[in-house]
Amino acid sequence: MRYVLSRSEENASKKNLSAVTVKIEGSDEVIFIPLQAISMLKSILSNMAEGKPVTLLPLEAELSPQEAAAMLHVPSSFVIELIEKGKIPHQTTEGSPKILFRDALTYESQLRSKRRENLNKLASEAQALKLGY
Repeated sequence: MRYVLSRSEENASKKNLSAVTVKIEGSDEVIFIPLQAISMLKSILSNMAEGKPVTLLPLEAELSPQEAAAMLHVPSSFVIELIEKGKIPHQTTEGSPKILFRDALTYESQLRSKRRENLNKLASEAQALKLGY
């Protein structure tokens, strides 16, 4: 099955259109694809072409502490500690803690912000002390 774009992504964004129209050759079927989805698809295909792994998860997907740890690039014991201290929301399913992907993303964003804030403080202190930064 071949898909033909009736408008390119560039033309659609220049004309402030919110979707691209796709007509399937040999059929009367027409699909409207939001530009945001086109951008995401382009990124996915680019990563796949480079041999990078790609995973798509719904925001409501449940992650084990090990899966959340891999996503956050931290040890699983750290994630379990976050759960025990109530720093990351979780649900217990069949006796095992599960973290919503949405909550893991929120925590990751907070972690990045905190790291950025600390780096800015360090840079400011280094400049105040005239350490050449």
